[in-house]
Amino acid sequence: MTGSITPDMLAALNPNILKYPCRYFGNGLMPLPGSKGYQYQHGKTVIRSKMDLGLATMRRRARTAPAEFTLTFKFTGEQKEVFESWVFNELDGGVEWFYLPLRTGDYDLEPHKCQFTATPGEDSPFKLLSMRNGYGSVWELKAKVQAFRAMKLERYTSRVLSRDTLSGLEKAALLAEVTVNDTPDI
Repeated sequence: MTGSITPDMLAALNPNILKYPCRYFGNGLMPLPGSKGYQYQHGKTVIRSKMDLGLATMRRRARTAPAEFTLTFKFTGEQKEVFESWVFNELDGGVEWFYLPLRTGDYDLEPHKCQFTATPGEDSPFKLLSMRNGYGSVWELKAKVQAFRAMKLERYTSRVLSRDTLSGLEKAALLAEVTVNDTPDI
């Protein structure tokens, strides 16, 4: 997995959310998740309800839901120590959100807003793959994260916050409020 982010895309990301320290963001040398065991599943945005009689009904629960990713990282011993420190010190034990470049198709890497659903080193173990005599080791971590496509999420948020895209019901309520408040007293 290679590639890099454009300055425009980088500027569009929330500056208050940390970026995974890797070459993609230009802020570190940590490895990206490997392709072995790489998988993801979209979160459920539709609820299906069985009825006592007749067809089941479906309704939309949310416009967007996080996808669940299972990622496999391979670290040297030194990278493992840096990663653990980053998770526990910068991400407050793994509870804070962060940006991580992930692949969701044939396209290049794309930044995703992620949060660990299993704390690395506590809920998901580091596995020693190889050890050299005296110095040097290779470690594997299978981590689970929930993630939103960062650019899609930012576009969705800006659309929701703009008045141009209010639903019909919200527009009707707003119009009714304006009509009531602007009606002269009799």
